[in-house]
Amino acid sequence: MSWSIQLFLLMGGRGEWLHEDEHGMFAQVQVASLPFWKNFEHLEVAPKRFWIEVGANNYNNIQHYPDFGDQDFVLSFEPLLDKYAELLTRSQPRIPGQRRKLGFQNDRGLVFPFAIGCGSPFATFTVTDHDSCSSILPTMDGDYEGSKHERDDDFDFKARCATGLETRRVPCISLEHVLEVWLPGQEIYILKVDAQGADLSVVQSAGKSLRQIQNVPCCSPCRPW
Repeated sequence: MSWSIQLFLLMGGRGEWLHEDEHGMFAQVQVASLPFWKNFEHLEVAPKRFWIEVGANNYNNIQHYPDFGDQDFVLSFEPLLDKYAELLTRSQPRIPGQRRKLGFQNDRGLVFPFAIGCGSPFATFTVTDHDSCSSILPTMDGDYEGSKHERDDDFDFKARCATGLETRRVPCISLEHVLEVWLPGQEIYILKVDAQGADLSVVQSAGKSLRQIQNVPCCSPCRPW
């Protein structure tokens, strides 16, 4: 069953553009173009290498890698809506009234307000006091005791990371869908994951398409979950 059909059935099969339930208010909005190649048609030459970044917050880390160049294209995923909005507005011209390309953070990068690898079309996303530590996993909240050797500012940061302040319902997609439906047969040069403890679930969600991924760098410190 496709991801879009699962999402339709999860919402009761009603196909509502606006939806309210016990969790909150939801809206179906277009975030990119299909067929997926339409997102590249502004480029003189189609991308030769694709990168995927899961957990961007408000900073596109991948495009600061030294070998990200003019033949590369990145797909970033960030379910926090305010951080997603920051990525959308950061690199495009800030001229009042000027149209911006749908879903682009710059000419060589799309950003999506989705989580990855949750096992269902929607996930409960715990937003922490320091929101770069937000996760689909539960937080420790008041159970973080730290170490007697920690500096006060280190303890404060880790305690804020471990404290969930609210939960949100976010759309979630698998890497398998991205690789099979959006980028069929396309090798992924780098998959960068910063999913606050759910990193393995993200990678495993590639399923039988895992062989399309060439590199998964270890780039995130352990978090106090």
